[in-house]
Amino acid sequence: MTLSSPAESDRIVVAPRGEVDWDAHEALHRNLVDALRATPSGLDLRLDGVTFWDCAALGVLLRVREHAAAEGKTVVVRSASPIVHRVLELTGTLGLFGLSAED
Repeated sequence: MTLSSPAESDRIVVAPRGEVDWDAHEALHRNLVDALRATPSGLDLRLDGVTFWDCAALGVLLRVREHAAAEGKTVVVRSASPIVHRVLELTGTLGLFGLSAED
């Protein structure tokens, strides 16, 4: 997982890679919460490198989004692999992260 903060930005970009499943969901949660603490505005997620995404990973994303909202921050998915997009689409959560069915 890579974390970066583009120059002149108050957001952190997080780009997990590979399989994000039950075994990886705790590490994902920890990394996202740590990144959220370090940013004044929120997180931009690049999920196009994710090859597997299950309900545990979705649960992490939803919990981190709630945490961010409580702090006046946002979590936005800037790019998603087909599997991530499909899970978000099937669960009706695309719009919560700034995506649409056409993205």
